[in-house]
This record gives sequence, structure tokens and C-alpha cells, in this order.
Amino acid sequence: MKVDYHIHTSLCGHAKGEMREYVEAAIEAGIEKMGFSDHTPLYHLPLQLRDPGLAMDEAQMAGYVDSVMALKEEYQGQIQIALGFEADYIPGYEEELERILNLFPVDYIYGSIHFLGDWAFDSPYQRERYKRWDPDTLYDLYFKTLCEAAKSGFFDILAHPDLIKKFDYWPSGPLEPRWQRAAAAFKEGGIAIELNSSGWHREVGQAYPHPGFLEHCFAAGVPATFGSDAHSPGEVGRDWQRAVETLHSAGYRQIATFTGRSVELVPLGYKPEQSSGE
Repeated sequence: MKVDYHIHTSLCGHAKGEMREYVEAAIEAGIEKMGFSDHTPLYHLPLQLRDPGLAMDEAQMAGYVDSVMALKEEYQGQIQIALGFEADYIPGYEEELERILNLFPVDYIYGSIHFLGDWAFDSPYQRERYKRWDPDTLYDLYFKTLCEAAKSGFFDILAHPDLIKKFDYWPSGPLEPRWQRAAAAFKEGGIAIELNSSGWHREVGQAYPHPGFLEHCFAAGVPATFGSDAHSPGEVGRDWQRAVETLHSAGYRQIATFTGRSVELVPLGYKPEQSSGE
């Protein structure tokens, strides 16, 4: 089944296009189930420091929910539309996160890590701060936070689970022990991992997660889903065939879908691309 659960809207402040355009693009791409998952407010920051170019504010959440539900009804029979949010996991702010996530009934919640302390490590404007870190110490902190997020009980899916590699910055030590611990944490937390295709279009040139990380998740019995991380209508469903091949190579034969915070596994629908000579 062709799905895409990681789709943003202009409400996040750094995406383009109307919500209807994303739906029409999904239909044109042959997607059967799509989900909007815009960023929740930056709940860990004081109001005056919340950047409208990174996430919606709390006053906009109801309008976002209403818009998604209206489109879901309008396009019934053409495409299945799910309602979700992407929420940052910030250790020490769990009470406020829980409050935000309980405001509206949704189909799924993406958990993500974009901040380590006050550092937005995936921002190109803050990449110089990588030079302040020992790479192994940084990766240890990132994966420790990732495991905490996985076991927190707040999330259904972990978005771009090795985002720390975005700028092609790597530790000197082996990654496998970190992947193994993370996969075990995903399993313990009962959440899915996302194959996020946006990494193929970043400096690292690699999807999130690394194929080896994905293999560890499959071996641990962690379900997987797909997200394009679309920030414009033309990115919806981007790299689907390549993503399906990556999932299949890791061992997956099913893909996770979400309704009312419940997961259902459906056939991946892998079909090898035929060469022009066949």
C-alpha cells in the first residue's frame, strides 16, 4: 500500500502551498493513505522566543485540525487522509508535551529530535556548533535522547531517526551498538520507525535511517512506515519506489498505517522495477 504520513503545511512557517494542493498531489502520485503531520508549538520555549518560521502556535492548532478533517470528508472515496502532529521530544518538558498532545484526538503522533539543549542541530544556520563537539559524545547524547523519546509513551512513530547525520557529520566509533540500543528501545516503546526519504536530498545523501539501522529495527520486530517529509506539494510521495526497495532489502514485507493512535500492518506492495529490456 502506498502511503505518506509525513506531510507539512504552510502553518509550520517553512512549507509552501495550500493543504488542498498536497491532497491533489498525493492523489496524482497514487497514494492511498496520506497524513498531515505539522509541527506542534515549540512548547519548551517562552512565547516570545517561539519562531513562527519553525512551528505553528497553539492558537492555530484548532484551525489546522478543522482543515484536515474537512479535507478528509471532502476527498472521501478518493484518498484516505489521516490527522497527525510532529512533536519534538525535549527532556524535562514532558508535562507540557503531554498537555499539547492531549488537546485534540489524532490518528498518530510523530516524535522527533531537532534540539539538543538549546541547539537546533539540523538548522543550517547553527551547523558551526558541530565543531564544538566530540563526534562520539554528540552521537551518544543524540541516541540517548532518541531512546528516551521511543520509550516515553508519547509517540507512535519516530521521525527521521538518525537526523544527527544530516550534514554528513559522523562519529569515529562504530554505529551498530547505538543502532541496536535504539531498535531495542523502539520495540520496548511499541512504536514504528519512519523511512524518511528527505535525507536523499540533504548533504548526507542518505535516507533516514541508515540501511544498517533499518535492518536492526526489522530484526527487533519494529514496524516501519514511510514519510516524504514534504514541505511543498511536489515532494509528496517523493522517492516512494526507492524507499520501498530499501525497506524490502532490510527485510520488511509490511508497512504500518495509523488510525486513532492504533497501528495496522498492511502489505508493502513491493514490485521490482523492470528494466527497459524486459
